[in-house]
Amino acid sequence: MHRDHDPEFVEWVAAEMAQFREHVTEAANASGDQRLAVLLTHLYTEHLLERYLKAKLPKGERLLKDEFLMYQKKLDFAAALGELDNQLIDGLGKLNKLRNNCAHKFKYSMDSEELEKLGKTLGKEYSEFKEKYPNDEHGWLGATLPKIAERLATVVASAEIGKPV
Repeated sequence: MHRDHDPEFVEWVAAEMAQFREHVTEAANASGDQRLAVLLTHLYTEHLLERYLKAKLPKGERLLKDEFLMYQKKLDFAAALGELDNQLIDGLGKLNKLRNNCAHKFKYSMDSEELEKLGKTLGKEYSEFKEKYPNDEHGWLGATLPKIAERLATVVASAEIGKPV
């Protein structure tokens, strides 16, 4: 059975994305500051990367005990397992860079070029977001961040419930 038709799989991903929307999208919309959406999406995807590593590695929790294991290294370990597609790896890497800018540069303002690079990692879906939200960077980002998280949640779901991606 294809994973998109497996009720358990579909339910798992839907629950994950509901959690994401509740904790990330609503907070960012309430504050009006898209940097918050970037920071919270980064935090959530880091949580998903950790769950993925625990599910895929027999003693993954040992790797994650290191409090100095940064997001990029977690992404590198996850990518090395060979199940994350290159677009997702690229998108998460760009999200990490954008998060670092938002977190470490006072009064940082995201520019169109950065958002464009992040969005393009989604391919055709990003083009659809741009059509849906013409000249609306807030809308593009608001659609792009959950889609990147959803793609990672799909891989995590496969790992945790033991179904192939």
